Amino acid sequence: MCAPWVKYWLLMILFILSFMCLYTPGIDIYGFGSFFVLQTILAMFVFIDLTQDESGALKVLQMGSVGIPFAWFLAWGAVVEFVAAFFMILSLNFVYKKFYSLQMSSENHWRLDFVKHTFVAVTVLVFILAMFYWNYNANFSGTSKMIILAIMVGIAGLSTADLIYANRFLQLINTTTDG
Repeated sequence: MCAPWVKYWLLMILFILSFMCLYTPGIDIYGFGSFFVLQTILAMFVFIDLTQDESGALKVLQMGSVGIPFAWFLAWGAVVEFVAAFFMILSLNFVYKKFYSLQMSSENHWRLDFVKHTFVAVTVLVFILAMFYWNYNANFSGTSKMIILAIMVGIAGLSTADLIYANRFLQLINTTTDG
């Protein structure tokens, strides 16, 4: 049987190609499209792996008397990034079809850049947390625990910010006029 984390590394290679498209002017719409497709695959991988892992309930970050399950943050990152990517592809596809490019105000360009950066950051954090999950060790050192906790907080905070900004982009569909 192949190690379950191998597919995540192969998927990460595809994400790198998607990120290159995301940051290349002129083909950034294809970067968002490929990111959405890869995010869908990542979400499926995470949910299939979490449901099939018999020891998943034991994989917790023990901080004193509080145990924080890894699965909660893997699932949160996968689902929220999927929804944010879906919102972004809907709104940017609308803008692209209307203007044949991603024309928008400077404030929306700043938001778009923020979303691009956080998409990359959250994806990398989810991959790192998946590696910790599959190479779980109940005796993490104090430094490792703090790094894992920072990754979990980063996933929760940045993916929520992505969803908020993606929702604002979705409102472009309602506010864009032909005038």
